[in-house]
Amino acid sequence: MNAGKIEYWDGGFYFYNEGVTTSVLLAIEVVYKERMRIGKGLGCKLKPVIQALHEAGLRPEGNACDSIRSSRTLTKLKAHGTMQNHWVTETI
Repeated sequence: MNAGKIEYWDGGFYFYNEGVTTSVLLAIEVVYKERMRIGKGLGCKLKPVIQALHEAGLRPEGNACDSIRSSRTLTKLKAHGTMQNHWVTETI
């Protein structure tokens, strides 16, 4: 969701604080719902994105956007300057 920004700014922005917006999270939630639907069809029980965030240590109050933006750790992370990095090639 932030490919254009990563390439244009050469990683010069805060990935989570500036890159994870309400619209980006809506898209992430749709992808997670589809992932859960596919997992269920394969016999796997997967967690909703907000539950996964909370279990990873982000505060449980609010929605996913609030949880991410309140994280002292995530909001300090700068984006990589290229699409060839583990956030894109491995995590996604």
